[in-house]
Amino acid sequence: VTLRSAGASNHFIFSPGAPGASVLAGLRFEDGNQAANTNSSGGALFYNANTGATTSNLTIQDCAFVGNAAGESSTSSSNNGRGGAIYFVTTGTNVASLVVRRTRFENNHARASQPDPLNRAALSGAIYARGVNVQIEDCVFVGNSAEAASFGLAGGGAIALDSPAGVATISRTRFSQNEGLSGASAIWTGVAGASSAPPRLVIED
Repeated sequence: VTLRSAGASNHFIFSPGAPGASVLAGLRFEDGNQAANTNSSGGALFYNANTGATTSNLTIQDCAFVGNAAGESSTSSSNNGRGGAIYFVTTGTNVASLVVRRTRFENNHARASQPDPLNRAALSGAIYARGVNVQIEDCVFVGNSAEAASFGLAGGGAIALDSPAGVATISRTRFSQNEGLSGASAIWTGVAGASSAPPRLVIED
């Protein structure tokens, strides 16, 4: 099954507090473009559990994310493009989990194009995660990118793991031709705007 939005909006807004664990399987997400709002993020899938919200867990398996974008062509003066394909964030004390298996991420992009160079950030052409535990297995990331105007931060061509700390485990996964214009063409881990410790990253064969 192919979901194609012709560059108009993201495909899924995944709501906090959904009962149990949700699974997306056997789907192809194409041409999602979340650019209409400030901090436009998650070209194909957007999840944000604010402080106090009940968190939910999501498994994605046997899917493909192709040609999705965050921040693309936004007219917002404070645009930050994060997670060209997936934006998955919790800001409360309960930690959600994101599991991705046997999924391909190809030619997804995050862009911060507005000319305020010290306050723009483009993070993760494919997956942006903050405050969550992430497990990625048997996946492929090819041709994804993060780009920012002037001196803005642009990191994690494929994956960005932002603070507060979660644990990310990546196993049997291939990265090829991804690009982060400020560095970290494949995986960026760090603190983009918080004072807490960066996430923990485990890479396995």
